[in-house]
Parts: sequence; structure tokens; C-alpha cells
Amino acid sequence: ANEQNMQLLTCHIQHYSWGKFGDSSLIARLQQKESDQHQPYAEWWFGTHPSGPSKLENGKLLSEALGSQLPFLFKILSVRTALSIQAHPSKQHAEKLHFERPEIYKDSNHKPELCCAISQFKLLAGFRPSFEVVQLLRLNPELSELIGEDIAMEFCTKVTEMSLSGREICNNDLKLSLKRMFTRIMKLEKSTFQPILKRLFLRLSEANSILAEEEKSDEINSINSVFLLLHEQYPGDIGCFVPFFMNTLILNPGEALFIEPNEPHAYLSGDCYECMACSDNVIRAGLTPKLRDIDTLCEMLTYNMASPSLLIPEKIDEFTSQYAPNVSEFCFTLTQIPKDRSPLKYCLNCVRSVSIIVITEGEALVISTKPSAESASDALEISSGSVMLLEPNEKLEFSVKSGPLTFARCFTPHL
Repeated sequence: ANEQNMQLLTCHIQHYSWGKFGDSSLIARLQQKESDQHQPYAEWWFGTHPSGPSKLENGKLLSEALGSQLPFLFKILSVRTALSIQAHPSKQHAEKLHFERPEIYKDSNHKPELCCAISQFKLLAGFRPSFEVVQLLRLNPELSELIGEDIAMEFCTKVTEMSLSGREICNNDLKLSLKRMFTRIMKLEKSTFQPILKRLFLRLSEANSILAEEEKSDEINSINSVFLLLHEQYPGDIGCFVPFFMNTLILNPGEALFIEPNEPHAYLSGDCYECMACSDNVIRAGLTPKLRDIDTLCEMLTYNMASPSLLIPEKIDEFTSQYAPNVSEFCFTLTQIPKDRSPLKYCLNCVRSVSIIVITEGEALVISTKPSAESASDALEISSGSVMLLEPNEKLEFSVKSGPLTFARCFTPHL
């Protein structure tokens, strides 16, 4: 590797259609140059993935400088309209998909991912607890019409039997029943579901305007509002029905969710950090102009029904929280030094792998020391939008004249 320690990276922006436009996007605001107000700035990629590789300041690809690919891909997302309903395959499944359809599934890696909110972040994640699904089927007869009365009835009966007998709520029998319902909906022809979708839309938008807010429970209210939002963004799309089956979730800044393989999810709005295994394998089924692979998606999902549980970070020190899901590819830390604590010198602990740091707020002078460095240590002025590459075992000292300073870091754990 290079004699110089920490290096700044130039990183790739993805202008996907669902991104926020121009300066309304955090990603555009973090660029140290003028942004195009008519262009969506959706994702900013830090890593070596060939679809958006990072480069060193001298223009050399990061993967060339490292002599290998990084096991993780680190991103910032700025979401304006909903992303597709999607899931990511397990390692074994990814290998099979890549072997059979390399033109669609371009790599053979799995993609467990961590999403940590920067602003308030709204998403759908995993299937709702079964009793909630039953309640929503009863409140919205259009859904049973869509699925078929028989299949909907069967699910409701199973849930009722289970709650009466006190047996395990999420047994395989019930999962199969949910799978039948979900698959039936996702495979419907437009001519069948669009008239029903239209009726549901008219009923809920009317109800929305008539009822006083407090007359509806907050939860039902938010499901209906997510439905109306999706219908506005993707009119006539089968994905509009999904909020009745999946958990709607709002993450506050610093809250994080770990998304396992084969769990359905869809980001709705807001800004977040995202860390994942280095892969771009996505299986989509709705709310997207991109290719949909409904058969694969419906077949692979776990059909677990539960309220999502947040990934609770561990405090490393006064300013840094560590989010460590049980995966070998990545670990994520978030450091926030408030305004009233500066001026301050902050030492960031060193880790045994290469890591990437992105500054999202503030500025500092950074001094690096490395066990092997003969020379005097380097000093670097960094500010919001700086992305740094750190070598293994490299220690950083941040001199913060006036806060706040916020930065996030992704690295590979227990090497």
C-alpha cells in the first residue's frame, strides 16, 4: 500500500429515479461542488463494487490500490419516492441465481444489510404479526376480494384457532397460508386487480378526508396514508397493496434495522446510511419500472410474521456507537461530537481491517498515526462530504475547533 496513510476518496453517485432532486438531497449537499437541481441524487457508494467503484485522489481505482475487493459496500441514500418491494438472496441462493441468470443477477454474493437513519426514515420491513393481518383483512374487504375469499378465510381461521389454542403463532402451516395469499396477489393480472385497487383507493381517500384524525387509530391511519402515498407515486401498481401485509416503520436518526436475507422490505422516504455485503443482487416484485422477478421473490421469502426489532448499538465511548449485526462482512460505527463539547481532541479507535469514513457534518483537522509509519504523521483538513480510506491499525486523532462533527465508519469485523 501507499506510504501515505489516510487518503481521500472520490466516490460514485447513482442517479436513480427515486432519489431526491438537487440540493434537497443530502448527497448533493455533501458534494463539494455545484449540484444539478433537475437530477436525482439517490445513492452515494463507498467501496469497490464494479457498478460504482471508488477512486483515490490520483484517479486510481480503490480495488487496484488495495489489490482486492472490499467485502462490504457502504452507502448514503436520499429517498424521495418509494423503492421497489424487494428481498436479497442467501449466499447459496445467490450462487444459483448468478449461475442460471448472470445477465440479471450479476454477482454470486448474498446481501445482508444494515440501514441506519440520518433523518427520520420511513420504510416497510417484514410481514406484520398475523393478528394484524387478520384485522386489516376484516377492515378492507377489497383485500379478500383480491386474494379470493377462500384463501383469506383460511388464513383468518388458522390465526383464530392458534390464538384460542395458545399454540405457537408462527408455525409453518400459517406461513404457507400467508405465502398463498401474498403469491396470489403478486401474480394477479392488471385487468383483475386494477378495478379493485381503484375502489380501495376511492374508499380510503374519501374516509381520509371525512374522518377526524382522532377517530382512527394511529396505526391504521399510518397504513392507510402509506397506501395512499404509494398509490400517488405508483398508480395502478400491485405494490400498493403491500402496506396491509408488511410492517410500516419510522426510524429516528441513529436508529438502525438489520435486514436478513429473504426478508421483504421497501424504503419509503428519508436519508440513511446503508452497509451491506458487497453485492447488488436485488429481487423485486412491485413499485418499480425495473425488472420484476415475482416467482423468485414469492418462493424465497421466509414469511416470518413479527414486529421488526431494531438493532441496538453498543456505546464504544462517549461519542461513538457501534452497530454490529452478526455478519462477517461489515460493522458500522457512528460518531457524533456535539457543538458544546468543542474544542476537543478525539481519538478514534483503530481496527484490524481497512475502513472507510464519511463526514456528514462539521469539519476537523485529522492526524493519523500508524504503527509502521517511520515518517512524521500526516495531517489532513476534512469537512462534511470528505470520504477517507484508513489502513488497518491506523489511529486517527480529530481536532475539532467548533462542533458539531458527525461521521460514520464501515469496516470488516474480527479479521
